[in-house]
Amino acid sequence: IRLTMFDTVKCLIESSQKEFQGLMEERNKN
Repeated sequence: IRLTMFDTVKCLIESSQKEFQGLMEERNKN
């Protein structure tokens, strides 16, 4: 499957959002 630039960017954004959410949850626990 050939990923388009758009798909790649979308994947990156989604994964960084998940990481960001995880970081925020960690901060909220403390």
